[in-house]
Amino acid sequence: MKRRFFSGTRQQKRSLAALNEYFANEVSGKKIASKLKQGFLEVPLIPFALMKRILLDMQYLPPVACFAAIGQADEVWIEAHEHFVKQTYRNRCRILGTHGVQDLSIPVRHTGKKIPIRDLAIDHQQKWMNTHWRAIQSAYGKAPFFDYYAAELECVMLSRPERLFDMNWQLLTICLRFLGLEKKSIKQTSSYVKKPETGVYDLRSVIHPKRQVPEWFSAVPYHQVFGNNFVPNLSILDLLFCEGPNALAIFEWLMVSPTLSS
Repeated sequence: MKRRFFSGTRQQKRSLAALNEYFANEVSGKKIASKLKQGFLEVPLIPFALMKRILLDMQYLPPVACFAAIGQADEVWIEAHEHFVKQTYRNRCRILGTHGVQDLSIPVRHTGKKIPIRDLAIDHQQKWMNTHWRAIQSAYGKAPFFDYYAAELECVMLSRPERLFDMNWQLLTICLRFLGLEKKSIKQTSSYVKKPETGVYDLRSVIHPKRQVPEWFSAVPYHQVFGNNFVPNLSILDLLFCEGPNALAIFEWLMVSPTLSS
């Protein structure tokens, strides 16, 4: 009799090490190959080959495209000296709930003047923390891997961090570890440069909530909690809670366009 991985929806007692071993043997190999054969993963098998050095803006629980770019890069720089840009992923993330796509935006304190991103304070007079976490619980509480990852993320979000940049850095570090990307070379910039040096791909504000998904990113469908149609490039929370340790394997099927220029 074939061993069942879960005995019940909420009875997920295995360690992360066991989960990683399971997915390495079962999902990354047999199951993904099977899905590809069935035409489920309709993505050209073109590996990430161009963006080896990238510059990204610091984002709040960034979308999948951001981590896909990080995953294939050898050197990652996070912009730490720009001015805050409104209506971007710097202070918002996008999840999928019962009523469709939902944007979660962190209120910040600013006077309308340009504020260095590292100095931007979170407005804790607004009850955003509980609102965000309740929305995340509602959207992903029944996802297969919510219980494995939720506690650590909740701890950071509910700790009332003073600065947006610092909180985003903490959350980014945790998500990279969950994905197995904690050994990536990720550094913060020491000054602001409008145009990076040759060979560094400037992805600041390229991954943007009001723009189409970048042409070099081709999403791989995976099972989501809500909806009949797959919604691409949501917050990394969506992929982590739905796919767990298999998330990194999914990145391997993504594509970068060979026409991308620096």
